[in-house]
Amino acid sequence: MAEDFPSSHEEILKWQLSGGRTVGEVAQLLSAEGAYDEPDERRVRRIKVKLNLKGREASLFPNELVSTANEKTGLASIDLPPLATCPGATSFCRERCYDIDLGRRRPQHFLREYQTYLEVKKRLDNPKELADWLSKLVEQGIKEEEKLGIPRDKAIIRLHVGGDVFHENYAEALKEVARRFPEVHFYLYTHYDKAVEWLRDRPRNLRVNLSLDPANAKEFLSRPELLDAVDELTYILPDEAHLDEARRVVEEAKKRGKEAVIFLEKSRRSSLQRLVREKARDLLPHVCPEELGAETTCSVCRRCAVQPEKRWRATAEDPYVKLLRQKLLKEKEEEKSKAAAAPIVQMAPIIAAPEEEGERKVRVKIKV
Repeated sequence: MAEDFPSSHEEILKWQLSGGRTVGEVAQLLSAEGAYDEPDERRVRRIKVKLNLKGREASLFPNELVSTANEKTGLASIDLPPLATCPGATSFCRERCYDIDLGRRRPQHFLREYQTYLEVKKRLDNPKELADWLSKLVEQGIKEEEKLGIPRDKAIIRLHVGGDVFHENYAEALKEVARRFPEVHFYLYTHYDKAVEWLRDRPRNLRVNLSLDPANAKEFLSRPELLDAVDELTYILPDEAHLDEARRVVEEAKKRGKEAVIFLEKSRRSSLQRLVREKARDLLPHVCPEELGAETTCSVCRRCAVQPEKRWRATAEDPYVKLLRQKLLKEKEEEKSKAAAAPIVQMAPIIAAPEEEGERKVRVKIKV
C-alpha cells in the first residue's frame, strides 16, 4: 500500500474495484498521470480512458475536487482525508469523526479527499505552486456557487469538512489563496496548535476557529497566546458532566471579544437539546442553531464562516435563503411521496415545542 495512505483507512483503500485494483492504486494512477494538475472534467475523462478505468472504478472518482454543498453547511468545500491530515486530532474526535461517517455513506466524498491530498502532496515543497493549484479549486467553488445564484462577493468556501492544516507550507498556501480572493470568505476549524501559529498572520477573510473538546479543552484554555490568535472558540458538548467546561469556553471567548459556538455530540443530540434547555439555558445563545433543531444551514447562519463586520443580514432575497427554501420544499415533497406509498397507520398528534427564551433567533422565517 502506498505510504501516503494511513493504516487507519486501510479498509476503504482495500475496496476491490472492477479491474481488480484497490482504491489506493487507482488514486495513485490518476495522480501520476496528472489528472488534476489542471482541474478539468474533460482532462480527467481522457486520462480515465487512457488508464482503462471502467465501471465502478471510473464512476467513483470525481471529475472535480471541490465538494458540492452538503446538507448542513450549504456551501462548497475543499477537503482532505480525516485523521491522515489531522496531527492535532484528539482521542475524543477520533472516536466521533463526522467526516469518517460521511465517507462511509458516500464513497466518492472520501475518494475526492484522498485525490486532493495526493495533489497537495505533489506540490507541498513549493507553497506558491500549491497556491496556484488551490486557486483553481477556489475558482471551481465560486463557479459552482454562481450556478446557484450566489454572487462572487458573497461566496463562502469551507476548508476541510475533513482534514486539517497539517503542514506549514500548506498553511502558507492557504494564506496566499485568501489574499488572491479578498472578496471571498474562507473558514476552517482546527485542533492543531501549530496550525494556529502558522496562520497567525493570515488575511482577515480567512477565519480560523479553534476546535475544543473534552480531550484538549483544559490544556488549550490555559494558553492565552493560542486563544488570542483565533477568531472563534468552539466546543463539542458530550454530556451534562461537561457543562461547566462549555461555560468556561464561552467565558474565555467573551474575555477576548470573540465568539463561542457550542456543538452537540451527534450521537446524543436529542438528549443534549433537552439538557441545554432544561439545565443550561445560559448556553442557549451559543449553541449551533442547526443542532438545536432550527431549519437553517451554515450558509444562512454564517456565524462561524464570515467575520462579524462582513456578515450580511439574511433576507428573503438572500440566495442562500432561497437555496434553503428549495431544500426544505424538496424534503417536504419527498416526505409526501413516502407517506403516500406507506400503509395507513394511526399517528399521535405532533405538537411543536414553544420557542425557548434565550435561543438564538433565525432572522428569516422560511415558509414551505
